[in-house]
Formats: sequence, structure tokens, C-alpha cells
Amino acid sequence: MLKKDAYNFFTLKVTNGKGDIKTARLNKEKLNGIVAATNSKHRTRMMHIYYYAEKMNALVCGTTNKTEMLEGDFVKYGDGGVDIEPLAHLYKSQIFQLARHLGVIQEIIDRPPSPDTFSDPVSDEEFYFRMPFDKLDLLLYAWQNNVKIEKICEVMSLEENQVKRAFRDFTGKFNATRHLHQLPPELTA
Repeated sequence: MLKKDAYNFFTLKVTNGKGDIKTARLNKEKLNGIVAATNSKHRTRMMHIYYYAEKMNALVCGTTNKTEMLEGDFVKYGDGGVDIEPLAHLYKSQIFQLARHLGVIQEIIDRPPSPDTFSDPVSDEEFYFRMPFDKLDLLLYAWQNNVKIEKICEVMSLEENQVKRAFRDFTGKFNATRHLHQLPPELTA
């Protein structure tokens, strides 16, 4: 996303396990069908997690971080339907730092974050965020805290158009997913 302006469109990549790959661009109807199916997987997984939590009289602890929260990269009543979100105040890059500090094994730290709902490997970075987390988190911080674009360009060695492009993407995703953060409306008689 930082390299050039581009339209956001989705493609489906299918592999047959023998190295043959086919790719097709998705229209809105087909994309919505895939999103609905993957979100159902997240919600079904959460139902199973709550079954065991209730059976063991435990809380369900979420893993959504600030990067995902700001960008709306979570499923309402799926991975976003938890009792507590202890990491929601930390950016994704801070989660990696915390993992290293706590001694989490490197194999886990090196594993790319993924929605784990597709048969073919796909990372959160390529699926949703479209830039490396080290840049993404700094830009998200700057966007959320109204840091001057000139300062961002200076600190991150970016051009003004790159920062504006990222901010446009953040604003669009935030506005499109704002409803995920809200409780359902109350109905009055």
C-alpha cells in the first residue's frame, strides 16, 4: 500500500496440493459469501471455546490487539466475543516484544499471524493490513494521535503521499468497522 495508489479488490487463490495455482478476482457477492463463511468458522470456534470455559467455570480471554482493534480485524461474536481483552491496548509489534521478553519460543514468535480459516497459508499482513507491522503500528499510532505528517515523514523516511495513503486506508477501515465496537441498540416499547 505504501508503494503506490491502488484499488482494493480481492482475489481467491486455489491450490490443488500439486503446485498448480489458480487465481480469480472476486466480485462483491462472492467476497461477501467467503467472508460470511469464514466469520461462521470464527463464531463456531468461539462456541466451542465457551462450552469448555463454562464447563470449567473459566473466562474466555481474547487475543485481539490494538492494531487489529483500530483496523477492525476481528469478528463480532467470533474472536471479538470474549470476556476479557488483556492485549487490546498493545500494538501488534508490542505483542512481539512482550513475547520475546517473556521467553516465548522463537518458532511461535516467527509464525506469521493468520486468520487460520483458509486451507492455503495466508498471513494477516497480506490478507488485511497490506504493510509490515513495524511500519503499520507506527503509522497507526501517528494517525490516532494526530502526529503531523511532516514529522512522520522525517522519522519514518516516508513521503507525504505515502502517509496520506495509509491514513486514508485507516480511516476507511475504521469507519467501515465502527459498528463492530458498538453494543446492539436498545429497543424501547
